[in-house]
Amino acid sequence: MFDEAVTKDLTELNDSSIKDKYRNTVVLKSKVFKALLKNTDGFSGDLFTAPQA
Repeated sequence: MFDEAVTKDLTELNDSSIKDKYRNTVVLKSKVFKALLKNTDGFSGDLFTAPQA
């Protein structure tokens, strides 16, 4: 997933019509963060030993 987002960002990097550079990786990081937050107790506990859904 990250490879795809980075590849998209690299192809868009030289496109002057796109003002929001690196948007694909930023969106993906946001989705990953929200998914991790949803599956934990707000990061107040241990992220990697939290029970899986």
